[in-house]
Amino acid sequence: MKVTVVGAGAIGGLIAGRIAGFIPDSQVSILARGASLERLRDTGRTVFEADPGAPDGFATTYDGQVPVSDSAAELGVQDIVVISCPIHFFK
Repeated sequence: MKVTVVGAGAIGGLIAGRIAGFIPDSQVSILARGASLERLRDTGRTVFEADPGAPDGFATTYDGQVPVSDSAAELGVQDIVVISCPIHFFK
């Protein structure tokens, strides 16, 4: 299943990390721009979730690189597209 998350802020990043970390055979990509695009290209995405049993209180859900682009055409046809951006982007 090919999934693209549009917008890689706190919510979009969490959704992308959860899908990549928990859905077998998923191919997750992120459509981003600006500083977010550069950060994801450089360091990838790490998602931490609260885990009271972990020594530091957090458990890593997903840690790794996902394809990221500022061009939807470059990412290709997707099965699911999740849009996660602030409402003022749609004005």
